[in-house]
Amino acid sequence: MLCCLQTLVYPLVAWAISFGIWTHAVDTLAYWVLAPLSGWAFLSCGLWYHDVCGHRCAFGKWGSWFAGLWIVSGCPMLIKEINLTFVAKHRIHHRHTFEATDPVLFRNGLDTSLQRVLCLNGLYRHRHFAKLAYLPAFARSWVALEEYLVELGPDYNFKVKLEGAIIKLVSAGWLLLCANGGAVNQWANAALSASIGGDVPATAAPALRTLLTAVSWFGVFDTIRYALEHADQDQDNPFSQATLYETGFWSRLATTWDSGDCHNVHHAWTDVPVYRMAEAVALVNPVAVRHGVALRTGFWRLMFNYLCVGHPHGNAWPAEGRTGEPWAEPQGERAAVPTAAKKDV
Repeated sequence: MLCCLQTLVYPLVAWAISFGIWTHAVDTLAYWVLAPLSGWAFLSCGLWYHDVCGHRCAFGKWGSWFAGLWIVSGCPMLIKEINLTFVAKHRIHHRHTFEATDPVLFRNGLDTSLQRVLCLNGLYRHRHFAKLAYLPAFARSWVALEEYLVELGPDYNFKVKLEGAIIKLVSAGWLLLCANGGAVNQWANAALSASIGGDVPATAAPALRTLLTAVSWFGVFDTIRYALEHADQDQDNPFSQATLYETGFWSRLATTWDSGDCHNVHHAWTDVPVYRMAEAVALVNPVAVRHGVALRTGFWRLMFNYLCVGHPHGNAWPAEGRTGEPWAEPQGERAAVPTAAKKDV
């Protein structure tokens, strides 16, 4: 029930925010209230898609696919980034985190404080990551992606091709709206007015403003997500699957229950639903700390270390607050370390 409700609500909230930005100029207070929320909605819809359609397949194969189209519909051009090709890449990421075939290994190339600060702007972030992803050092991940798409079978590939056609239509529509700031946007404003039974203020270039605002502010929330997912991770410790930041209600809401200690759980058990995440975190955090993983409790301190100090991504940071013993590989007959089964649905 909760899954259905969130699947319905996230896109509706995103549509409402987009409508507000469309109808309010940059020099209004309403715009500046809604602008950061557009970045949050962009990230939230993407992460909810990743959970419901990418891992848990909560509504069956075809039901989840249609649900996914609805989830990404609320944010301008989100379908171009969050789709079944993303799902394939993300499953490879879970199987090969920080290995040469990890499709998001290029995030390690974001290795200076200046780059990380600049990437707070989503427009710069998208362009910079596009360059990093095609560097020779990360080429193997694209080979792995092509192989994985073949392994998933004809049904999956048919959906990918169908999504490709939808992406082209959506892209053409936004290009038309953004390029033609006059007649087309006047028609769109008239259609919105008719749909709500009232007047929609005519503002300059509403489509371009709506698109650029969402993409730009997405960079802020995605930067937070990156830092709270894998920035501080000891790759030699099997109990460290993510940045073990102690999340609370607001940080979980900001990242859809998928970052910090929630992400540590997610990488061990990918099908833990949102409504069980708090319970799972309460059980897993003490175990991780007991086995030498640093539990981070200061959000601003963590972001300062990521953005300003520039600690390397995907490595164990200085052990501020570490309360357990450093991890050591067990020896002898009882050396096997129990690990949670990683499941692709």
